[in-house]
Amino acid sequence: ANDTTHQAMNNSLGCPLQGGRTLRSSLLLEDGRPQECARPVLRDVASSSLTAVATFSAGGRSLRSGKAAFRQLDELGKLFSDHSASLGGPRMLLVGKGTRCGVLTSLRHHLRAGRAHCIEGPNVGARETHTIWRFCFDFYRHLPRITLFVQDDPQLQVLKRTLEQHAF
Repeated sequence: ANDTTHQAMNNSLGCPLQGGRTLRSSLLLEDGRPQECARPVLRDVASSSLTAVATFSAGGRSLRSGKAAFRQLDELGKLFSDHSASLGGPRMLLVGKGTRCGVLTSLRHHLRAGRAHCIEGPNVGARETHTIWRFCFDFYRHLPRITLFVQDDPQLQVLKRTLEQHAF
């Protein structure tokens, strides 16, 4: 399953973005022009009340853990699915820093269903700052109501407590 998922994500349609990055999503159009092919993803993110933007990389703690790689991101996706109605159709935007989207084998069901999208590109200095800035730049006219920025090992207990406190 790992090789098949890796190959499926690498062979999926890609939409070129500035800075040597590629947007991958099951929602992309075949039109290769960046402003056109990304439009369904931009609209999807804009229509969500909550989007989690998560960075991941080969040097990240989650991928180094081996078999349980990205377990917490997968659990975040499940949490979003479980609370989909109360959270207004939450989405995930996964941002690979020097790492291909194909390594996200535990998140394949979210990616295939169009509930998650992935951007792969080079690892640049100030990873988190760059991710926040690029998201705001790329999605400026398509921002969700709430954006949550996390790394590949989000603190799920804190997120769950916050959701419970706000009656989600």
